[in-house]
Amino acid sequence: MPVIFAVEARNAYDQVAENLKRQNLSPLELAQFVRRRVDAGESNAEVGRQLGMDLSTVSEDQIIELANAAFRDTAPTSSAEAAQIILDGVRAGKWRILVGKDAEFLDECVRADPENAYTPAFSKMLHDGGHFALL
Repeated sequence: MPVIFAVEARNAYDQVAENLKRQNLSPLELAQFVRRRVDAGESNAEVGRQLGMDLSTVSEDQIIELANAAFRDTAPTSSAEAAQIILDGVRAGKWRILVGKDAEFLDECVRADPENAYTPAFSKMLHDGGHFALL
C-alpha cells in the first residue's frame, strides 16, 4: 500500500536550520532559500526568525553576493579556464567565442528561434532543460 507524506512549509525551515547547524548548507543554498521565502512574501526578518538567524539587516545585494561567491566556487568553468578559452579564440581569429556548455546551448537556441529568445517561455525552456539553474 503506497504511503503519501504531506510536507508542511514549516518543515522547510526545520531542514534549512538543521543543515545550517551541521554546516553542510552552502551559501548559495541559503541564499536561494531566503530568496524563495522573500519571493513568497516573507520579510528577511521573518525568515531569519524562523531559522534562528538575524537576517533583518541582510539586503538583496548581500543575498546576491552570497550566490555569486558560491557560483564562483562551484562554476563548471573557472575564470582562468574561461580567460584561456577567450584568449585562444582571439588568437585564432574567431569572431564568436562561447565559454561553457550553457553558452553553447543558449547560442544554439537563440539561432534556432531568434524571435522568441527574450520571452518568458524561452527562459522557461532553458531552465526546464537544466540550463542556467543558478539564475
